[in-house]
Amino acid sequence: MSVLVASDLSEHSQDAVRWASAYATEHQTPLHICHIIDTLGEDELWTALFDAPDKLEERILRTAAERVRAFANDSLDGFESPNDRHVLIAVGTPHVEIDKFAREKQAELIVCGTSGHGRLRNMLFGSTAHRLTHATHRPLLFVPECGHLPPAKHVLVAVDFSECSQAALRWAASAASRWGSSVTAVHSLGVSAMAAGYEQPETFAPMVDVLVGQREDALGRQLADHSIVGSVVISRLPPGLAIVETAAEVGADLIVMGTHGRGAVGRLLLGSVALRVLRQTKVPVATIHANTKE
Repeated sequence: MSVLVASDLSEHSQDAVRWASAYATEHQTPLHICHIIDTLGEDELWTALFDAPDKLEERILRTAAERVRAFANDSLDGFESPNDRHVLIAVGTPHVEIDKFAREKQAELIVCGTSGHGRLRNMLFGSTAHRLTHATHRPLLFVPECGHLPPAKHVLVAVDFSECSQAALRWAASAASRWGSSVTAVHSLGVSAMAAGYEQPETFAPMVDVLVGQREDALGRQLADHSIVGSVVISRLPPGLAIVETAAEVGADLIVMGTHGRGAVGRLLLGSVALRVLRQTKVPVATIHANTKE
């Protein structure tokens, strides 16, 4: 097993490289830093006038590898880094090549930044992330600028009782066990009318209280099923806001959630919930596919 981090060589992607490096060092697993070239820069376009196609690709790969090694050395100067560290370069479509590298290197985790200046600069908001979440069943972790480095002291896991959130619970349980982290599970009732400030009919309030109690008991049982000793939060806020605010309130330094589920949390990377969470938090976010095995 190994850890794979995708970098576009931007300043922002340094945070992703540092997070992945710290994780790989702590888990004593190899670190692979990959960079995907899908368009030629001005230098490559100029040399293309004189080089044969095979020589051109060889030159591009060699030059890119040198740049990535220099970037990694600069990014990890003064930070933890495993001795078993490798650079991977490919020419092609980003999400395809990232998934291919992940499969070849048996990556247990794919780490990406949330902003930058290259093709991956809008990874969370563009087609690369969308396609990558469909292309791979491996856990994906998105690191915002200056995101907390592992080990995580407090893990927040979002649960909507779908199959994918069960996978998120398993992953969070494993991570918390390794790190000795505190765990908080948050569930959003997902009904705007239940948000604070809404004037509910008198006959409606008791029904909501009963629902909150039922969900609290159900979530507590799920934590026990996964051998998680933690706290439970049932929020009446919409999912994205519930996750962001709860993470801030409990001081979480890692958010874990499922993808491709039936509820709002399961569709995170495809809709407004993800945008809200990832734009409003400085906390790294791990997204776990329903088919992820721990």
